[in-house]
Amino acid sequence: RMASTVVLARLLFPEDFGLVTMVTAITGMFDGVRDLGLSAATVQRSDISDNQVCNLFWIDVTAGFLFFSIFSLCSIPISAFYGDERVMGITIAIATTFIWGGLTVQHEALLTRQLKQGELSAIRLGANILSLAVAIILAVNTFGYWALVFREILRNMIIACGVWLRCPWRPGWPNRKSSIGGLLRFGANLSATHFIGLMVSRLDGLLIGKFFGPVPLGYYRQAQLLITVPLEQLNAPIFSVAQPVLSRLQSDAERYRRFYGRMVFFMSLVLIPLGASIAVYAEEITLLVLGDKWVDSAAFLRIFSVVAAFGPVVGSSGIVIIT
Repeated sequence: RMASTVVLARLLFPEDFGLVTMVTAITGMFDGVRDLGLSAATVQRSDISDNQVCNLFWIDVTAGFLFFSIFSLCSIPISAFYGDERVMGITIAIATTFIWGGLTVQHEALLTRQLKQGELSAIRLGANILSLAVAIILAVNTFGYWALVFREILRNMIIACGVWLRCPWRPGWPNRKSSIGGLLRFGANLSATHFIGLMVSRLDGLLIGKFFGPVPLGYYRQAQLLITVPLEQLNAPIFSVAQPVLSRLQSDAERYRRFYGRMVFFMSLVLIPLGASIAVYAEEITLLVLGDKWVDSAAFLRIFSVVAAFGPVVGSSGIVIIT
């Protein structure tokens, strides 16, 4: 993912990244809740039946198609909001990722529940590499922002195919006799929390795109990616392992406390020096990674270094609430 940031930043322009971010600023508010919190519900529950997972699967698939339909219908108002006709096509294309996401939620949850993080990582790595290769080909052939759009679509398609191949579970038809009320309530509370957090985190992109246009948003977004991409690579494996482990330690307070304490200590040991280094060398990092035409991103990068130092450590409290 860092390689994609470096390569595509040199092949495309700030406006291309800004246009896609104008759309993802809105779709991203719903991206984290497209599973309705049912992935975490499957991982968190100590015992869950095959029929319950089947019911959750069909709910996630329905939600994926529903989100796709809503954003397709809203593509014209979204385009009018930004005053840019190009946004309409981008919105419809990006909305297809909700369909692929709905098909993968429960398979990913089952793999996570079984602590098969190696297989999930291999699938995501392969999806990132293949989608990047296609994006580079499109960018070289002057497809512009469509290179970024097709990268997102292809990445979600490959992940969907990968988890279906690696997870032997196959859904049956919905079963009305299988109770999932508790799982739905858990998922609803989690989704509401995620939606509020995503809405706040995406609001900056929406406002910058509306009032300043795609070019300043491109500078802003790339600086943000230089922080979020490395952090996600650190957080994702830690959190994906911590959630099922802490779920199993619910009844053992001392072991639970010790595991969480070690996790926070390790994260702080890595992230606080990292954030300080980014703040000091923001301009050099920007020039090295993105190139000369992105030098205006350095100011944003220096501000985001605070997020790098403390954001994930503070955010880890969410795992305690979930588990």
